[in-house]
Amino acid sequence: MPLHPPGNRRERLFIYGQPKTGKSTIYVDIAEWIFKTGGSNRVWVGDSDLAWEAMQPLDGHLNGIVQTRTLNKWDEYDGWLDEANKKAHPNREDWLVLDMVDKLYQRAQEAFYRKRFNKDLDEFFLETTDQATISGDFGKNWDVINKLYDGAVDRIHRFPGHVLVLAPALEVRLPVERRDGSRDSRFADDELTRDTFSGVGWKPNCRPLLPHIFHTVLFIQNSPSGVRLTSVGDRNRRLLTGESIGVVGKTDPQFVVKYLIGVAGWRP
Repeated sequence: MPLHPPGNRRERLFIYGQPKTGKSTIYVDIAEWIFKTGGSNRVWVGDSDLAWEAMQPLDGHLNGIVQTRTLNKWDEYDGWLDEANKKAHPNREDWLVLDMVDKLYQRAQEAFYRKRFNKDLDEFFLETTDQATISGDFGKNWDVINKLYDGAVDRIHRFPGHVLVLAPALEVRLPVERRDGSRDSRFADDELTRDTFSGVGWKPNCRPLLPHIFHTVLFIQNSPSGVRLTSVGDRNRRLLTGESIGVVGKTDPQFVVKYLIGVAGWRP
């Protein structure tokens, strides 16, 4: 029997971590549960990391459930979102997965310069030597780029089903203590980032405000005893501190059992 969330809440999950921590295996675990329980829902994966190519089962039993699109250009993000939103199951329990989100803003920049100047972003900067043109127009350009990016984020967040966004991790940059006791914050992260992520020491590699629109933010990390999840934030749920979900490459991931069932309260 397929699993369902309690009530009408739809998952809005943001999970980030270092390389080789099994971030992408989370959506494979979700797809396996759909397969094993005879569910009719699908997992719409936007894959900018080429992870599915390496992880898909050789017997193909998840091919009908996991619908992947490789994302290299902005138009491919649009196509992925168009298809997922048009074909999403009416029971609102399909999954939309972006693996990973760190390239989304760069793709928005590339799309703008390609459409506005008919040039790649690198080519534009190499050819534009007039600094006044760059600085004078740049503010207007960023307004358009931000609208492109914000529009894509809004479409992801409003998907009529569950959403899982994955991101790599970077170390949180803290202010440096000077000899006189003052703090040098010139190269530190902004205060909101430090307040939110300094507890785990790692932040997601993405636009700073993005994680804050999600109901659930989890940090995934390797430890000597396996992969563990720690809650950075979660709405009205038990917070995790180093919850084990298996060993990458040695045991099947247990995200569905440990989080969706154990914390979020999913049931048949």
